[in-house]
Amino acid sequence: MNFLRWTGMGHRPIVVEDIETVYESWHKLRERGARVIYPSHGRPFPVTELGTPARRSLG
Repeated sequence: MNFLRWTGMGHRPIVVEDIETVYESWHKLRERGARVIYPSHGRPFPVTELGTPARRSLG
């Protein structure tokens, strides 16, 4: 959600039970060639804006 960008969260979901699952999903999107994300709320944005987890590298 873009309205939280000022917090440093970027496009991270507001409610998350398992952040590792979120990061794995992002990795799958990139791996499968996604270029644009079309969220149910907000404007489309490039997959490159998802970022990567700081703690570990998915790959």
